[in-house]
Amino acid sequence: MYRVSTIGALAVCAFIATPALAEPGRILEGNGYRLSEGVVLHSSAGAEGGVISNVFYEDDDPVASGILRIAGDVRVSSRDGARLSEGSRQRLSFDAGLGLGYQEYLSGNATVRAQRDLDIDAFGNLVAFPDGDLSFELDNRLRRVSRPTNFESTLKLNRLVNELSLGPDWRPGGGTMTFGLRYRNRLDFFERSDAPYPDRVHHSGHIEAAWDFLPATTFSFDGSIGYYDTIGDSVLTKNRATNYQGMLGLSTAITERTGAEGYAGYRYTDYDAGENFSGVVGGLSLSHYYSPVGMASVGYERVVQDSINANFFKDHRIHAGATQQIERFVLGASGDIRFRDYVGVPDAAAGESDRREDFIVGSNLDLRYQMQNSMQASLRYRVARVQTDFVPGAAEDGDPSYVRHMVLAGFRAAF
Repeated sequence: MYRVSTIGALAVCAFIATPALAEPGRILEGNGYRLSEGVVLHSSAGAEGGVISNVFYEDDDPVASGILRIAGDVRVSSRDGARLSEGSRQRLSFDAGLGLGYQEYLSGNATVRAQRDLDIDAFGNLVAFPDGDLSFELDNRLRRVSRPTNFESTLKLNRLVNELSLGPDWRPGGGTMTFGLRYRNRLDFFERSDAPYPDRVHHSGHIEAAWDFLPATTFSFDGSIGYYDTIGDSVLTKNRATNYQGMLGLSTAITERTGAEGYAGYRYTDYDAGENFSGVVGGLSLSHYYSPVGMASVGYERVVQDSINANFFKDHRIHAGATQQIERFVLGASGDIRFRDYVGVPDAAAGESDRREDFIVGSNLDLRYQMQNSMQASLRYRVARVQTDFVPGAAEDGDPSYVRHMVLAGFRAAF
């Protein structure tokens, strides 16, 4: 059963912008530095400080701390429309960057200070013959993620996650239809050799298609076969699985001020032990400009995803959001509500049942002040709450429920 409680006044939930409509007042980018004809380097740096109410995601006796975050990034890319010579087609486009984020806890508690960490986000995208009827794309992203998995462990379960995607795209006659083939690979490793969760690898092959039916309407299709596997040994076992999925998508502008984005399809995941999944997944989000500088959105989706601490989980997610620009100020509110059901929790983690039901609420408030196009001050508030009926087994300790508040004020500049 769910244990549900109210979090103050829930701010309207997660902002989802459709391709037809973009969020106002969101982009922060400097002029950049031209390295050569058609190649530009951008960079940014910033810092923010504040208070976090629950460092270890605890249900009882949470430990609070001050927090300081310092972040910077650098990005080099080819400019849109760059050509080797006037009138010729672009042969190569690329976009690559590196982002670093250091987090320091300002506390007299040595255990809290030991949670200091460095997040890394490196990416690269390369497209050969992007203007041609036939192009080829290579995309890779490597992240070092310092958050505890599922926010339920006081261990520093830092992870290295690498996501690779490559394949050709074909646009017959350079027209409104695109067909593509993709191979995708995801490697998910824990830095700790004694981490209780298994390292994972996911391979998938995709057949994709998109049709720009109207200037503001696009239909899409994605059919895929994937395989989930584990690497090495761990305390908690993870069942291997084969996944089959077909998905149809639609993105459109209903009116000049209202846009919609939706997807629906069928997913079947066959696990080598425990319960399989077979069913419909999908979602719909609507966004509306109620003024030239104000936007609101609302949506629902049913998500099924392979889980690191179960066979899979199912989400019923309701989200909504709003953003309003007032001269140089931009105010945003977002968040979501999730009814989550984990299926196939391993014996070592499970107590009374191999299923787990969570009620998850997240809410965000943001105030940004645009000093110039390339400088921005911000004030952010975050709250998250998890309520669960799960009773941990021998491999886990304590109640995984928690409430976490965070307030941050910061400054960022782009160059």
